[in-house]
Amino acid sequence: MPSKRDILDLATKAVGDRGLNYGAPEDNFVRIARLWNVHLVNRGVPLTEEQNIGATDVAMMCALLKVARLEHQPDHLDSWVDLAGYAACGGEIAVRDKQPVPEPAVPVNRQAVYPSPQPPKA
Repeated sequence: MPSKRDILDLATKAVGDRGLNYGAPEDNFVRIARLWNVHLVNRGVPLTEEQNIGATDVAMMCALLKVARLEHQPDHLDSWVDLAGYAACGGEIAVRDKQPVPEPAVPVNRQAVYPSPQPPKA
């Protein structure tokens, strides 16, 4: 069974290895952000400058993708390793850029996001 340290070591190696193939994570995340922004605009989602996806957003959304996969298979080690790698890259980018957290453009309906459990239908 891998320890926390083992997982972090594997994540460090993965980030370094992927950099050889894709370039520096921060540069790759900027490329991904640009593509995602264009995709959203092409789909009819108007974005203001403040709403544009940035490199830190890419790291967070990729981390969420790993979380979604882990919800299906929580013992999949590679997803934990990747999640640690995205967290490390995103943290480095966010601290370096000191990116502010924007206010939501639309108020969040917490009830819609976190609905109360419904009783089973009889």
